[in-house]
Amino acid sequence: VNESIMNLSFRQYNYKIGMQIRSPLARYIYKRMSHYWTQASPDSPYTPSLISFLTQSPRELSPRMPENVRAMKLALEALIKQEVISDYDSNQIKDGRKVIDVRYVIRPHENFVKQVMASNKRKQQTELRAIKQGMIDHDIIDERQRKGR
Repeated sequence: VNESIMNLSFRQYNYKIGMQIRSPLARYIYKRMSHYWTQASPDSPYTPSLISFLTQSPRELSPRMPENVRAMKLALEALIKQEVISDYDSNQIKDGRKVIDVRYVIRPHENFVKQVMASNKRKQQTELRAIKQGMIDHDIIDERQRKGR
């Protein structure tokens, strides 16, 4: 966190909403969306797959796929209640009759989009202040933006 703050790559998220989310998996999804989905809009949905997402989450993958699908469904429903996402679709990937993965298309709620836009604006203002105060070189910001950070 300290390094992220020092090089201005730190992403803000709404801590109050994060703490209102009771499900640890839903909280993890919210935090991850806030940090990585920096261009959130209804036109550009978030599209994680169940296996890769749960493998990276603190919950990890259960050996039983129905448990994984149920956990993700409950987490996404919790995010709908908190107005983080508006809705989602799921597409099961099967090997015969067995579900081997699920691809999600998650659409943000307008409140989440506003939150991301406000966070982007605060980040830009912080970068401009740092440049003006000589704390960071403008070329470093330009290079980071080209890399998509």
